[in-house]
Amino acid sequence: MAITYSWIIKTLDCAPSEDGLTDVVKTVHWNYKGIDTDKTTYTVVGFTDLGSPTSGSFIAYDDLTLDIVGGWLDSTVDVTPLQASITKNINNIQNPSVIPLPLPTPPSGSNS
Repeated sequence: MAITYSWIIKTLDCAPSEDGLTDVVKTVHWNYKGIDTDKTTYTVVGFTDLGSPTSGSFIAYDDLTLDIVGGWLDSTVDVTPLQASITKNINNIQNPSVIPLPLPTPPSGSNS
């Protein structure tokens, strides 16, 4: 089963001011989505706290792109357990080990 993974950036929590910098991203709230070749999807939800930037590495908020933030996540988050969870859950969706069945029909004349 081939799964394609992608970041979905939900929100960015920012400090209005830090060490002379403005609108400093402190926390990235994200979804990490996996989709297999059969179009079955599963998404893990999380957040990542970022350290303080240096003035040399700082990117102004107005210059940020989702690709830049995704790159931060790629370099910060260990995706191995996320991918394992997504793989397991997609497999469980496609091959459930437990399924709900309708309740048995009550006997005739019962007041159920």
